[in-house]
Amino acid sequence: MVRGSSPDIRLAARREHSLPMVAALKPWFEKQLSMISSGSTLAEDIRYALNHCKG
Repeated sequence: MVRGSSPDIRLAARREHSLPMVAALKPWFEKQLSMISSGSTLAEDIRYALNHCKG
């Protein structure tokens, strides 16, 4: 959609389209974390993602 546009326009488009998806991931991750073994590699990965939500 934004191919060839300025970097500012591309950034704005990415934020507009990806922000709702990223925001929906946090509660989903939290729910999944409560259902899996706390010592699993997947749990470690989910905790890592949750710790970096602001990024």
